[in-house]
Amino acid sequence: MASAKRLPRFRRVKPRAFVITARDREVLELVNENRLLTSAQIAALLGETSPHLLRRLQLLYHARFLDRPRTQIEDLVRNPGSRPMIYALGTAGAELLGVNPPKVPKLQYLEHAVTVSAVIVALTLSCRERGNVRVITWREILEEKVPEETKRKRSPDTWQVRLPGAGALGVTPDAIFGLHYLDKPEGANRAYFFLEVDRGTMPVVRRSLKETSVYRKLLAYHATAVGEIHTRHFGFKSFRVLTVTKSPEKKRLKSMVEAAGMLPGLQGIFLFIDEASLLAEDALGQEWVNGRGERQLL
Repeated sequence: MASAKRLPRFRRVKPRAFVITARDREVLELVNENRLLTSAQIAALLGETSPHLLRRLQLLYHARFLDRPRTQIEDLVRNPGSRPMIYALGTAGAELLGVNPPKVPKLQYLEHAVTVSAVIVALTLSCRERGNVRVITWREILEEKVPEETKRKRSPDTWQVRLPGAGALGVTPDAIFGLHYLDKPEGANRAYFFLEVDRGTMPVVRRSLKETSVYRKLLAYHATAVGEIHTRHFGFKSFRVLTVTKSPEKKRLKSMVEAAGMLPGLQGIFLFIDEASLLAEDALGQEWVNGRGERQLL
């Protein structure tokens, strides 16, 4: 019997007729929530590893419910080999969910965006293993915590601070999420986080605050906490900043901890870890280093 014809990876063809299932919708909602997900991440979140899922993702792509960002083509050409396909929400998927299709990042930011998703996925799976804690998604925060004034903004996940020597700065975390501890009393069972994935391209400290640096970013979060901007803007009373560095060199992480130590207080709200350690196994069981150089869990 002849084998089935292989469909093109980045050129759509008319698919066979099919009906959207509840699991299909779950896939679309997961991709929409995380902006970008690889096929492996989708499988992990669904708890499904069968080849049928990959065929279904392929069908959803060709029917425009999912998109395969073409910016990954260049990476596949430069680094050939088998690797999970990256998916974003397609136009038909956005229409089904009643949302706007996301803007797909350019190639130089694609890996960064996938790493952001990998961190959230790792924490989500770790929460499931424990059973007594769950991830509070940005969408849930937006619907239940964020004041109406913020919701009406074009970019509700962005705010401004003023720094002496730097002027007004916009702050946009790579992700905003929370953890809901189900076995703790109400009022003391939720923690909120701003996530930063460090690509290792930005200097940790520069002479001038007018130039971008990790230290300037830390100062912006420090000013957010001191001015209680997070409470007015997002509706929660406290937060911590999680920085995941992609650099395997401990020297860069150490430099960032030292930069946090230069801040005028609140070093405890800053936590640092390298990507390899966080994603190696149980994410919630990994120790972070805070801005005082102390090791702690989330």
